[in-house]
Amino acid sequence: GSDAMALVPMYYKSEVQNHAGYANLDYKFSEKFTAQLGARYDNLNQNILYDTNIKSGKVDKTYSKILPALNLKYSINDTQNLRFSASKTYTTPLLLELAPFEYEDIDESSFGNVDVNPSDNYNADLKWEWFPKRNELISVTAFGKYIQNPISRVTVNSSANTVSFVNVGDKGTVYGVEMELRKDLYSSGNSRLYTFLNGTYLNTTQDLDSQKVINENPNSQVSVSFIKTKDKMQGASDFLANVNLGWEQKWDKNTMDFVVSYSHISDNIYALGYDSKGNLVDKAINLLDATLRFKLGNGLGISATAKNLLNPNFTRVQDNNNGEVVVKDYKKGANLGLGFSYQF
Repeated sequence: GSDAMALVPMYYKSEVQNHAGYANLDYKFSEKFTAQLGARYDNLNQNILYDTNIKSGKVDKTYSKILPALNLKYSINDTQNLRFSASKTYTTPLLLELAPFEYEDIDESSFGNVDVNPSDNYNADLKWEWFPKRNELISVTAFGKYIQNPISRVTVNSSANTVSFVNVGDKGTVYGVEMELRKDLYSSGNSRLYTFLNGTYLNTTQDLDSQKVINENPNSQVSVSFIKTKDKMQGASDFLANVNLGWEQKWDKNTMDFVVSYSHISDNIYALGYDSKGNLVDKAINLLDATLRFKLGNGLGISATAKNLLNPNFTRVQDNNNGEVVVKDYKKGANLGLGFSYQF
């Protein structure tokens, strides 16, 4: 009986086969205007055979995807371009998101869901770029994505804060704007002070449909009760910024480069909540790194790195109706490193 089964090991076999073919066509309308049109065909087969502490069974799914892509480039003049691109892509679930195993981390457990399906993504972006001079770039990009069957990490109906993964709704949308700047702030002789920075503003939303989850998850034990019918995309921050300041010094055949990098990541949803339990949210974080590199004429390279200098608290909260409850709060500590290389 059950005692005999106790000695049978749990197992999980997964096989993914992807056969693809693609064709591209480049066309030059004029000296200033070029187009690239392509299409790719993917035939994806996912096989899973499993017998675990959650359940036993098999999955055999085949997906056929036709993925068109278009790139247009218009040269306004020698230093400025307009680019437009549109494509269809898809996102397949990760092994951790599919495998029907309970995965115990230090402070939470998650289990995979064999019923998760890939998401289809329709992407478009319009970019203006300007190269004022060598090493310099200023660009602004407006972009949008329409996602069918978005996949999200969710807190499942249980007394523990167990998480899993499901296609939470029929659609999701992402749109935003990104700006990038690479500029020399000051240069004199063999010294150069430069910066490169980028910032992205994102607006995301996705449908949350508990009934869809019930209908589409016959083989798994994922049960959810979403708080809302719409929410932000899981894992997406509203605002991301990266600012780098660099100093380059050359003498004889030697080069020194010193870069300080600052990053900001705003709040983002770690897992969608249910009923009275709010979303699990990773709070905003600020990071500071520095790197010093020497490249010597004799082939020797020396690099010193200092990472996570601000050593901020990584905080995750549960955003309940009656206020935030901290569920995780830790520091990663600063890292110092020294490296040597030699080029013959």
